[in-house]
Amino acid sequence: MFLTIKWKKAWIFPLLLAIIVYIGVTAQGKDADTHPNGSEILRSLGYEVSEPPLEVVSVRLAEENSPVFQNYNRLQQESGFDLSPYAGKEVTRMTYTYQEGDLTWRLNLLFDGDTFIGGDRCSVKLDGVMLPLSNR
Repeated sequence: MFLTIKWKKAWIFPLLLAIIVYIGVTAQGKDADTHPNGSEILRSLGYEVSEPPLEVVSVRLAEENSPVFQNYNRLQQESGFDLSPYAGKEVTRMTYTYQEGDLTWRLNLLFDGDTFIGGDRCSVKLDGVMLPLSNR
């Protein structure tokens, strides 16, 4: 069995992998009740999600001069967020599952304490995409 990759989209998977690895998930699970209600934020953006979140973890954002951070921050800016003040800092990521037809998405919300600072949505496919939360 061979894995077939369309070369025009081949850059997406390494970019997503680099973002996940470089952010450096520390996987220190936190009680979802100690953070703002992410499902309410997502509902206000037009997403209906089930509770509780799939995952709540601490992540360290990449340093500001990193190409990974710059690319991810451009994605955030499409939704009106700017992660520059949080570069290199530990934040909380809440992840929810969202079903859109046959496509499953992971909706990620980023918090600094109780402050919602950004997020993204990623399709759960090998050749998936990462999009701003507001890009529905």
